[in-house]
Amino acid sequence: TRLSVALFNFESGGWVGPRSGFDMRPLQHEFADLDEPPALILFCEAKHYRDNGNEGLHLAAEALADELGMPYVGLLGSSRRGPIPPAIFYNPTVLTLRRWWNPGDPGAYDDKRNVARFAINDSGPVREARTEFLAFVAHFDPRSGVLRRQQAELLDRYGKERLPVIGGGDLNGIGLQHRRVSHGHRPV
Repeated sequence: TRLSVALFNFESGGWVGPRSGFDMRPLQHEFADLDEPPALILFCEAKHYRDNGNEGLHLAAEALADELGMPYVGLLGSSRRGPIPPAIFYNPTVLTLRRWWNPGDPGAYDDKRNVARFAINDSGPVREARTEFLAFVAHFDPRSGVLRRQQAELLDRYGKERLPVIGGGDLNGIGLQHRRVSHGHRPV
């Protein structure tokens, strides 16, 4: 099975300010010229997306759906550095969410946060026969290489996972800045 996946770091998540709210036009602009709408979008800088009943999260999902002609569901992650968590957007006609730890869940371990478990809908006729995979999105701390290494160590266990794993994010490494949407296909 082939999945189209995008990684996108949306500076400040389109947050303009308390009076103006969000501007999702730059998000739409960045996704406008894709050959194929992604089934999965790993997204960084969902700034203030939790405020006002997850308004920013829903606005971003709607903006992506309007631009790409596909429905999207947003999953808001968690961040200890303020109101700027990562998020995942997925097309529910292609993928079924099987697991996502809510940010406030006291039973979630740090290495489980911002990690989703999906099934590919057309990979099998029934639940037990469908292909599953994990997807994580990370937004590493920009202040310290030591902190980034510790954050990476929380995710290194996924290299030994029996399921396929797709991961990405803003790793805040020097010289690793990209302006365009990273978009690719990966067999799962």
